[in-house]
Amino acid sequence: MFPAPTGAAQAIPVFHCAGVLLEPGAVIEPGNFGRVIRRYGQQHNLYNRETLLENYRTKHHPQAPSRLSCVYAAPSESNAVTFLSAQPTRWSDLIYRVEILDPTATTFCADLTQVADPTLYWSRVLPSHPNAELLIASPIKILERLTLGPAFSAPGSSAP
Repeated sequence: MFPAPTGAAQAIPVFHCAGVLLEPGAVIEPGNFGRVIRRYGQQHNLYNRETLLENYRTKHHPQAPSRLSCVYAAPSESNAVTFLSAQPTRWSDLIYRVEILDPTATTFCADLTQVADPTLYWSRVLPSHPNAELLIASPIKILERLTLGPAFSAPGSSAP
């Protein structure tokens, strides 16, 4: 588990990627990704993958947060940049420094590059892993919107 914050003064900042403009203080509730997957069901291109991951989790790691009812975050800004660099459709996303609001919430740290293999994905990695992603069973609060560099320009564009 990722170390849980013990209070506002000691809260551990993590980083969240989103394609919308959010102000400091905004709260992101867990479960939006799962809401979309459930809404479209088998018509969603990730439905089968997420069903396999969820079935494996409930059988082998039931204490871990579900990918369908969590908030995703990166344990460091560099992890967030790595995530966005590997997602060509998310070139317009912003990186936010966020705070986990529930200090007792369950978290799980996985290697996001192993998402196609439930056995490997649900093998815990340390937050220092270069491809670490955090699954957090808590709302998160935006602390700061970070600036992105020109590496995140629109495909074919030179603008940041």
